[in-house]
Amino acid sequence: MVGQAAFAATARDKYYKAESCYKKLRNSPKKQKYRDKWLACIDKFKAVYRYDPSDPWAPAGLFMAGTLYQELYKRSFKKSDKEEENHLLSHCNNIDDYSIFNHSKYNC
Repeated sequence: MVGQAAFAATARDKYYKAESCYKKLRNSPKKQKYRDKWLACIDKFKAVYRYDPSDPWAPAGLFMAGTLYQELYKRSFKKSDKEEENHLLSHCNNIDDYSIFNHSKYNC
């Protein structure tokens, strides 16, 4: 079992790790000033989707990644942050991706 604690075993576990990252970021005005802190949490939420796009937690991961890009954009005003937010959140309205999301209890 060496290393088992080093990685999340399910999409749900990955989501909770990402959520923990975000909570720490939200509660630290100092950390919020640093782009790399935002990107680290965003990447954790994206990892939920990458782990298993058909998992019920996948849409929540994409939604939260998009939401964090939205918050980052409010601080950075970087066009690329706004574009990434739009890209991630558009999956919620993309008919081609709907089959992934309709098995989820999470509504984007």
